[in-house]
Amino acid sequence: MMVYILFDEPLYFQLNGNREQSPRPQALRLLESHARHVLCAFLDYEVKFIPAPEAQPLQKERMIAACFPANDVIQAERVGHNQFMVIGSDKLKVNAVYDALLPLKVEQLVPYGLGVRAYLNNGGLLSSDNITICLDYLNSYVVISIFEGNRFNSPRRLVIKDEAHLASELKRSLQAYLSDNSDSRSKPISIVTNQMNWLEGLSAQFPQANIKSFDSLCPCIDGMVLAKFNMHFRSLEDILRQKRRQAFVNRLKVGALSLFFVLLGLGTYGLAWGYNQHQSQEFHKAEAYMEDLQIKLKQMHAQKITALLRKGGDIDFSSLYYEFYRRVPFGYRVKDWHILAMSPGKWVFKGAVYPASPMVMAKTFRLTGLFQQAKLEAAMVEKVLGQVITLDITGEVGK
Repeated sequence: MMVYILFDEPLYFQLNGNREQSPRPQALRLLESHARHVLCAFLDYEVKFIPAPEAQPLQKERMIAACFPANDVIQAERVGHNQFMVIGSDKLKVNAVYDALLPLKVEQLVPYGLGVRAYLNNGGLLSSDNITICLDYLNSYVVISIFEGNRFNSPRRLVIKDEAHLASELKRSLQAYLSDNSDSRSKPISIVTNQMNWLEGLSAQFPQANIKSFDSLCPCIDGMVLAKFNMHFRSLEDILRQKRRQAFVNRLKVGALSLFFVLLGLGTYGLAWGYNQHQSQEFHKAEAYMEDLQIKLKQMHAQKITALLRKGGDIDFSSLYYEFYRRVPFGYRVKDWHILAMSPGKWVFKGAVYPASPMVMAKTFRLTGLFQQAKLEAAMVEKVLGQVITLDITGEVGK
């Protein structure tokens, strides 16, 4: 059963289709016996907007990473041409969410704004032509967040004294947003809230604004039910475990591929295949996940190379394949590669690579050697920003 949680005190959650709130200890005791999958949203994060060149992946990633300190977990989303919304939170705060929800297993942790944005979009309450201020009343306080199309700011928790206090803080939040986004000053203002009692007072304080109400006790949770999200703030333990695993896989991969291509260069592919069979057994004893590497080598890459080598000709496909893997940045994975015959004597090599984890620093595929004339493009690969390498090949094949 999927359980949706807004992490705060008290804890807001949906169980069996019902919205509930409860002090955290009681809520965890209740959810422990029901929850198998948990999608959680949290409020402790900061949002920044930056311009970054999409055509220069390495420079773009550096600019995104520079938005927040090194200890922060960062996620980014494209919100326009060369425009990115960068969301960061201290990794200790992120890890505290996972620890506080034990023994529940959080499968995905997303910013509060993503859930609210999904809910408001579904209700037709958001537009890139308007600035929409959402007042989410959560009994003991209100969360103020500002949306402009797909963009949203850092949320503010506010304990309300009276309606005058609410209006004052609302104006302060709007002024702060406009000071950072001066191009939006001329846009009309919309205010949406789930607290019907505020409508009259807000209309008096903001006569030019379009004020609407929505029927949701927790729009963040309702939005999480409606949508799927690409963002995920991983726990510190998960990040470290993934880094250790990837480092181990990279070391074994280098050794396996080096020996594989030495044997291939000697024209003893059959021996190499047998060796890989033996290596598969050895790697399985060390780490179970090495089996995936062997399967790829035997079934996907080996079949492609064997088929091409049988044709003979001037093009050294084995060297091309070897050179491709040599230039894959450290910490990156190969999703796929293939060689297509475009016309007699003309071929196209295309491969895709992507970072193995969010903690891998952005790097660029090296355009040297046989790939000196290749084209490099940024693209989404396996739901993360990766690179697609395209190389035009001219040669006589099948003489």
